[in-house]
Amino acid sequence: MAIATDLEDRQVDAGGLRTRYWDVGEGPPVVLLHGIGAHTGFWRAAIPGLAEHYRLLIPDMCGFGRSQRPSEVSRTAFGDWLAGFIQALDIGPCAAVGNSMGGGVVLATALDHPECVDRIVLSDSISLGRNVMFTMRLLTIPLVGELLLRNNVAAVRRMLAMLAVGPDWIWDGLLEETVEMGEEPGAQAFFLEALRWGVSLFSGFKERAVVLDELGDLAIPVQVIWGRQDPLFPLGDAEAAMPLFRDARLDVIDDCGHMPHMERPAEFNRLVVEFLTGGDAVS
Repeated sequence: MAIATDLEDRQVDAGGLRTRYWDVGEGPPVVLLHGIGAHTGFWRAAIPGLAEHYRLLIPDMCGFGRSQRPSEVSRTAFGDWLAGFIQALDIGPCAAVGNSMGGGVVLATALDHPECVDRIVLSDSISLGRNVMFTMRLLTIPLVGELLLRNNVAAVRRMLAMLAVGPDWIWDGLLEETVEMGEEPGAQAFFLEALRWGVSLFSGFKERAVVLDELGDLAIPVQVIWGRQDPLFPLGDAEAAMPLFRDARLDVIDDCGHMPHMERPAEFNRLVVEFLTGGDAVS
């Protein structure tokens, strides 16, 4: 599996927040957004294939990696940040791809700032259902989350392996990079703050983190990609959400967990390129 290396860190003011990002490839601009607790490096496996077709703009989501934290955790704060990122780079309207929490931010931006995006890909995304793995719910309990959360190579490896079908795709550099990002001041606290904003022990995703009643407002094509064996968010939630979109397609990747762009990058890239270049989405 080819891994993108030697990528240059850049910075931009995105809606008032200092944002670290990568800019790689040529072609139509596409924003790639990682999930909660992750960073730009989580896209390394997908970059080589996608950069053959697109100019990829890959930021650390505000509050994660080396990007500045917003003053509050909310749908508005994250949606405004991504809209600010797209506007600061003067690339909109463009396509945006988001995994997990990143998918929720892409979706919020499409709903609240429709001038910024013209096509979106939601990969094992939040905001499409209420179900979430019990382990993540446990982290929302005050003090328990602080006690359970660990930032070392072994702990990061266990977490990634738990979210996937198998550990073969995990490379040592990713583990070391993730631990390094986790050592940024306040990183662990912000992770828990963001998690607790959207998830509770008993209800799973809170009502404010789910947008099922707004999906019909989207007037752009949507692709939903899901790992069939995703243990974090069940495929059934994605399937139930599909009829609520105006114009959407669902692509399921077999033998894959929560992060298709990392576990099955070749298939993930093929599906994304097919969607972004193949005309309108189909139900």
